[in-house]
Amino acid sequence: MKVSWDKWDGVYNVGSETEISSFSEIENLIRRLNQSTYDQVILNGEKNYLLIGGGENQYIVTLVIGTDEDFYTLVNKHKKNVEEEVEVVTGGQAGLFPEKIVVDYISVIEASHYYFEHTDKNPDLLWINE
Repeated sequence: MKVSWDKWDGVYNVGSETEISSFSEIENLIRRLNQSTYDQVILNGEKNYLLIGGGENQYIVTLVIGTDEDFYTLVNKHKKNVEEEVEVVTGGQAGLFPEKIVVDYISVIEASHYYFEHTDKNPDLLWINE
């Protein structure tokens, strides 16, 4: 599976991409996300990709199908009705996101591990179509 990531050097993204063969490699990339130097990891399937942004136990996870045809965002099951916004840095930009879609590390690992094995969203997790 091809994986890419952002790595920021000031205002310049000097990230990279590589082929990976084990989930532990993905887990290491996710673990280093810090909403600063590293703030985004993208897992690329043939017909979709999983975008993971943020860090420090505040992540936004979105499955994008096709060429931006359909978007499924992972929902924090403990805060699914909370509309307050939280600042998360992803893609080099700080943004305000509804707290209901800001998920923890465990949820990211569950979503990304399933994606690594099936290139689809984990059906045991809650997703919203946006």
